[in-house]
Amino acid sequence: MLLPGDWSDTPGIRDILIDNKTGRVFDPNRSESLPEIIRRTLNTPQTVLALTQAARALVEKHYTMDAMGKNILRIYWLRQVKIDRQFQLGS
Repeated sequence: MLLPGDWSDTPGIRDILIDNKTGRVFDPNRSESLPEIIRRTLNTPQTVLALTQAARALVEKHYTMDAMGKNILRIYWLRQVKIDRQFQLGS
């Protein structure tokens, strides 16, 4: 049984899952470590709450539609600033 925040250390997962900060990671080549990770997590519900809150904050900051839209607008704005500077220097 995987608990929220207990994930295999695989590509893609590591963008959001930071071991012991936003969840717990186990090595897929050492799956025998998973029961111990689950046991430790179940015995510390306050840790689960802290991990969950940190993960939620990270996702809300970087991976919501609003956050991604703001990042795209920031990229367009930076590009426009660069174009404006080149135009001013060329005049």
